[in-house]
Amino acid sequence: MPHMTRQTLIEEYPVPKTRPGLRRWIKKLGFPKPVYAHSNLPLWSPEAVEEWFESRSAYRFDAGRVTHAKDKG
Repeated sequence: MPHMTRQTLIEEYPVPKTRPGLRRWIKKLGFPKPVYAHSNLPLWSPEAVEEWFESRSAYRFDAGRVTHAKDKG
């Protein structure tokens, strides 16, 4: 399967829509790092992204804010 662009990632998954938000997820939450086709074109492995979301099934993701399902009264 080909790699996903940032636009495809945003359309298909509940991820932050901004570059700083994605960088924060990579740094603080362990979101998969992209590979770069060139300096302005990050690409993500669909398998790595899917695996990352599956490993966090107990969490709710909301555009850069992460809360545990138990915290949502």
